[in-house]
Amino acid sequence: QASMTRDPMRPGGTRLKVGARGQRILHTGAWSLIAKASAAANLFLTIPFVLQALGASQFGVWATLVSLVTFAGFLDFGLGNGTMNMVATAHGQGNEQHLGTIVREARRALLLIAILLAVISAAAIAWVPWHRLVGVPDTMSDSARTSVAIVLFTIALAVPLNLANRVQLGMGQGERAFRWQ
Repeated sequence: QASMTRDPMRPGGTRLKVGARGQRILHTGAWSLIAKASAAANLFLTIPFVLQALGASQFGVWATLVSLVTFAGFLDFGLGNGTMNMVATAHGQGNEQHLGTIVREARRALLLIAILLAVISAAAIAWVPWHRLVGVPDTMSDSARTSVAIVLFTIALAVPLNLANRVQLGMGQGERAFRWQ
């Protein structure tokens, strides 16, 4: 009868036992993969429509602005990742009071950074000839300036809003964080 039961850890086993922590890791990894694949699919599926709707020169502007958003992830100066690590430590130690202090101070610091970025963006929007930088004719200067303004202020707004994602990751709630992504 012992030969009829299979070892779950062997390749021929009926199921792989990974435990609760392993299942959580697999669940989080699956949601991470879904989030990344969805973001990539979203971008690749929109490219043909945007190209057709905007034309080649305006598509170049769109691609430049999308790239700005992608490269803007570092604008929190590492505070998001630092907060995530501190949250993980406090959560692991069960120190809820310290956890609240960490999140409150990170939110305050990121809001100050966002305000500073918004002020710098407002000055840049007013003074920089954006239509020349993105290579569109003078007749499109207003639309280029408006497009850049929307992107820059969205980037500034995203700096403090990304904190929620980092806190969820720090608390081991990766599946929630990646669902929001």
